Amino acid sequence: MCRSRMRSSVVSVWGNKMELLIKRIIAHFIDSVLVGIPSFVFNLIFSIFRVLLSILPFMGWLNQPFWRFQLTSTVFFVIYEIIALTVFKTTIGKSLMRLKVRTIDLPSSNFRLVLRSLFKALFTNMFFWVFSLISLLIILMQDSKSSLHDRLARTEVYNVD
Repeated sequence: MCRSRMRSSVVSVWGNKMELLIKRIIAHFIDSVLVGIPSFVFNLIFSIFRVLLSILPFMGWLNQPFWRFQLTSTVFFVIYEIIALTVFKTTIGKSLMRLKVRTIDLPSSNFRLVLRSLFKALFTNMFFWVFSLISLLIILMQDSKSSLHDRLARTEVYNVD
């Protein structure tokens, strides 16, 4: 009897971790699409002007479309997440998944939310994908509410219901 209770509690804890992890991944995907569309449109418009600007000798870096898209999508993502988290404590993707973000040891620190957004953009939108894998492992193995960028900024993601 005691073993079955212990086993069901372990399954319950593992199930809750997986549920929160899946919700976080889906929320990040939704937010990435919402940020990626305006970023793509911006880059498309910028490409039109690139032809006009290409005659200037110091504008050679504009001929690298991948870097430009990566940079603009990261900047858009940081702006989007900072505004959403400081005003609503959630993003559209997190809201659809019924998740919110809070600071751990301070009542409500916008500075920590800004730090979280910067770390998250650095780890997920730039080329530091290894940190994304580390974040997933941290969520799965230790605490389901705090990934690497959450731990650095002292924040956590939690279910609203």
